[in-house]
Amino acid sequence: MLDQNFYDIKFSSSSSLKKERTNKRKAEEPSDIKAPLFKLISLSDTTNFMTLYTANDNDCDLVNALLSDTTENAPVSSPEEAKPSSDKIFTYQKLRDYDSNSRMSSNAGLFRQLAITFDEKTSTALFVPIKGKIELKKRRIDNFIEPKLRALSYDVINLNIREPTRTEINERDIRRSNFDPMEFGADEEEANEEVAKEEVTVGDTHLA
Repeated sequence: MLDQNFYDIKFSSSSSLKKERTNKRKAEEPSDIKAPLFKLISLSDTTNFMTLYTANDNDCDLVNALLSDTTENAPVSSPEEAKPSSDKIFTYQKLRDYDSNSRMSSNAGLFRQLAITFDEKTSTALFVPIKGKIELKKRRIDNFIEPKLRALSYDVINLNIREPTRTEINERDIRRSNFDPMEFGADEEEANEEVAKEEVTVGDTHLA
């Protein structure tokens, strides 16, 4: 889990979803965001925005079910299976933009904040390190940079969730071996050879 990044996201009072919802928005927007999607937009070193995307209730339930599924499934074995499938694409609509203020942990070796998640199947508690805090405020943007923000933003994001390929699994295990060499310390040279073989296969398939 240490090869993943987790953040504590806070909505300030000015950007509260309930506070911003007018009578018109109450009819158009979801009252509860189950599976939000955030996209960071950096205009400069000091100017960052965060866009919030949401999907309908049914898609949110399916996304949460897929992401929480711990079943060991077979990896994707062909380039065709790796392509997005129309029945597994979830459409996320843009809800709104926020001013983003990030505070990252200054010491990479220490974590000042931890979150606890519980695994009911094994009756264990996992401590998840929080890399930083992100505070979202009501967007206040200059007319001068508004066109640039629109150019970097998307109205819709189509999300596809699938099993990883063997190449992606090997690359992930190599990164994880930096944190847990006993569990993920596979022979890096052997893993790289498998990655190269799969890339050649994919290339040949495309040429055909």
